[in-house]
Formats: sequence, structure tokens, C-alpha cells
Amino acid sequence: MTQILTADLNNILSKATAAATSGSNWTSVYQAVLDALTNTTTVYDPDGMLVPLPVTKPKDNADSAAITWITGAMGVNGNTGVFANYTIRF
Repeated sequence: MTQILTADLNNILSKATAAATSGSNWTSVYQAVLDALTNTTTVYDPDGMLVPLPVTKPKDNADSAAITWITGAMGVNGNTGVFANYTIRF
């Protein structure tokens, strides 16, 4: 199981507190959880012809199903993406 650092937990708690007190959506909270469970690197084209692309992968032992669920929840909460479109239709 992936170990979440205290700094990550504090960041998640801070974002959750801000969302709860402001009444805003929780996309920043979901993003903070994803940041704690994943690593994002940038892939560059060696010839410089293509735009650099971010690649996000689960940290060691992070549950990929949980990451998929959190990503979907972030989209639904932010009303963006295929998860949101599917949920809104039904």
C-alpha cells in the first residue's frame, strides 16, 4: 500500500477545509489526493517537434482502481469529462 506523507495529508485537509467552508466544488481536494497517489513526469520529443506531454503513473503499490475512481469523481464534481457526462445523463 502506498504511504501518504504528512505533507500530502495536510495539503488534502487544507483543500477539504477550504472547499467545505466556501461551498465550492471539491475538485482541488480530489486533485490533492491524486497528487499524493501518483507521479507525473513530462515526456519530451528529442527532436523538439512535438509538444511536451505530461505522463501520470501510480506510485508504487497505489491502487489503480482507486486512482480511476478519484479521477472520475473529480470530473463529476467539476462537471467535466466522460464520467460527468455519463453521470449527468443518468
